[in-house]
Amino acid sequence: MVCVEPIKAHHGVWSCNNCYHILHLQCIIKWASSSKSDDGWRCPACQNVVKDVPRDYYCFCGKVKNPPYTRHDIAHTCGKTCGRIEGCSHACTLLCHPGPCPACQAFVKRECGCGKTTK
Repeated sequence: MVCVEPIKAHHGVWSCNNCYHILHLQCIIKWASSSKSDDGWRCPACQNVVKDVPRDYYCFCGKVKNPPYTRHDIAHTCGKTCGRIEGCSHACTLLCHPGPCPACQAFVKRECGCGKTTK
């Protein structure tokens, strides 16, 4: 077990880029340091190999170091636009959020079969 303590809004956290599991930063530093090999270390939830041991607390989108907690935003977020690029070439337009970004909502132009109408 890595950690069984509840995560509070003022705690520094680490989130896996593969499974999005969230753990205390200090707990994951201990876990990663003790299980590091030449290839890296493995996420305790999904076993995804991570190269470097995390040292700093960042918001979920990775833009802000040590994001301040405000009652108006989700804990551990920066309150800014996410901007992560996952699955397509467009940046996520949601506010900084935990977990994967939703399917791309970018608009594209399409022509009808005859080519007269474009929407």
